[in-house]
Amino acid sequence: MPLMRSTQGMTASAVTASARRLALLAMTAIPLCLAGCKSVGLDDITGSIGQPDTTLPSAPEDVRHYTQAWGQRYDARPNDKTTVLA
Repeated sequence: MPLMRSTQGMTASAVTASARRLALLAMTAIPLCLAGCKSVGLDDITGSIGQPDTTLPSAPEDVRHYTQAWGQRYDARPNDKTTVLA
């Protein structure tokens, strides 16, 4: 059966019904095609931002040791991007 039929010999109501079916098919197919691109979960909204590698210390003494360690890393390599941003 051909996809497109000639409208010759069809009544106005038959042409209108065919147009409605085509519009309904398009309104159904387009969102379904676009929905296939969306992932189900929201955990991967952006792949460039991941979970932190380490947990930050909360005790004052641990915070002091943590900042001193990163200060020493910066002094050793001031041009290292990871060290500068930490």
